[in-house]
Amino acid sequence: MMRERLKKKLKKLERVPPELIPIEDFITPTKCLDETRKRIPPSLPFEESESRALLLKEWSRYKQKQHMAEVEAIELALEAQREALEELKLESEELYQAALKPDPLLFPFTHEGPAYTPPIPNYEAPDGKYNDVTKVYTQ
Repeated sequence: MMRERLKKKLKKLERVPPELIPIEDFITPTKCLDETRKRIPPSLPFEESESRALLLKEWSRYKQKQHMAEVEAIELALEAQREALEELKLESEELYQAALKPDPLLFPFTHEGPAYTPPIPNYEAPDGKYNDVTKVYTQ
């Protein structure tokens, strides 16, 4: 029953083509770009501007403390890693060398080097076939 319902819904969706949004909807109208439409900021009382400035300073101090805590945590982790590698080196040189090797599966990386043949001088690559449907507006 559920499969039949899903099939019916799919058929309904296939009948109605997707409605595309015209590109003109993304262009800002020129009447909105008029310089006279600028909003002037509301004038704040002195106490409000001072409280906002103090709040901004307090937020800056909080973010600085947060950043310093992150930096300290990273430094502690690096120091612990260095100490662990030193202990591993004392324990087994073989394991130490294996631990120093980079893991290629950790960050997948693909790179294409230079081509085997030099580029052809004065070669113009074809653009391919296309239909120009650009709208031209005249005044």
